[in-house]
Amino acid sequence: MKKTNNNYFCLNNISKFRIEMFGISTLLIIFYHLGNRGIPGASFLVDPISDFLFFLTSKANIGVDVFVFLSAIGLFYSMSRNSIKTFYRNRFSRVLITWFIMMGPTFVKYDIIHSGEGVAKRILDFFLDISTLRYWVDYDNSNTPWFVPFIIVLYILFPLLYRLDNCTKHIVTITLIIISIIICFAGYSNEIIIKYGNCFSRLPIFFIGILMANGVKTKKAIEKIYPIIILCVFVILYILWFFLKLPFVIDMLFGSIVAFLLIMVYSFLREMVNIKHLSKMFISFGSVSLEVFLIHRAILGMFDRYNVPHLLFASFYIILPILSLFLAKLYSSVLEKIKKQ
Repeated sequence: MKKTNNNYFCLNNISKFRIEMFGISTLLIIFYHLGNRGIPGASFLVDPISDFLFFLTSKANIGVDVFVFLSAIGLFYSMSRNSIKTFYRNRFSRVLITWFIMMGPTFVKYDIIHSGEGVAKRILDFFLDISTLRYWVDYDNSNTPWFVPFIIVLYILFPLLYRLDNCTKHIVTITLIIISIIICFAGYSNEIIIKYGNCFSRLPIFFIGILMANGVKTKKAIEKIYPIIILCVFVILYILWFFLKLPFVIDMLFGSIVAFLLIMVYSFLREMVNIKHLSKMFISFGSVSLEVFLIHRAILGMFDRYNVPHLLFASFYIILPILSLFLAKLYSSVLEKIKKQ
């Protein structure tokens, strides 16, 4: 039941500010990829400061967890009002068209034009890359951004997960959360778990998104004391994270917890704090989040081939988000015009 009393916080805020949080997740991912390539000027800073800056960027991959959780909410909304056919058409039309247009030329270049293999092998390689199957069947030779193969699988499975969640009153979803967490803890040193750790560690937050989606949709309210507690826990866990040295998969799982708390904190504080200009910026990035993700990766890939001066690389922390957003908006605009013709 929805409560409008000031003592309550409405879970629908997660949906209300969803696009903004997609924008935050996109920016976090950009800074994570930049941070992996170095912190400009870090060598001139004292160790505690450089260590903290490295920590901020190295943990910015929680942007993926934010994206996955919000995607589960969006998939639930879509599935609840569409047939399976319409659901698949809506989901895959955007992802696959964008994937084919942005990654197709790259795969043509490396699999078809520059490959020294025979014609049949070239065609097979191109098919494996463009279909995203290479990530799953030939991981060691894959240069495919892992996130797109991952979300495609989630899209394919979602109607089944949605039905099971409804039919069993969340029992299956809760069971899947527990199983996925156990897999991460029990198999953190397993070669397969490590290889696909980016995916395994994000399954719990995806299932949590499914679990919470109905409460978000029906505007369920909770007492405001709980978001305040969540804020305190978020701060404590984030500070603690700085000192923890966890195995890769466990560290990623810990990041999912932090990301979930971040979503709750933002949706709680956003209702009380006016951030007009920031919210507009977040919405700009959030509305083309997938496009920005693929474009900024492509730009970074080009620059990785050259020895970029420190001063130019430092400017990339500002230039890359702006350039990626501009190209993503341009692409989205052109695509919309083509669809209308």
